[in-house]
Amino acid sequence: CFLEKSNVIRSRVFPGLWLAASDLLAGNMTKVLSVLQEGLAAAEHGVFVEKLANYHE
Repeated sequence: CFLEKSNVIRSRVFPGLWLAASDLLAGNMTKVLSVLQEGLAAAEHGVFVEKLANYHE
């Protein structure tokens, strides 16, 4: 994981898993889910999902 200046933790193991650290600790789940949705919409997450889908081949 790495922490951006915007206080968002981005997983290197699970691309697209983005967490707003300070909002998570503050209980601001609306913001946490919003940032998570941004990560899931990122191109890197799409590539990760494709790799998982094709893993059994």
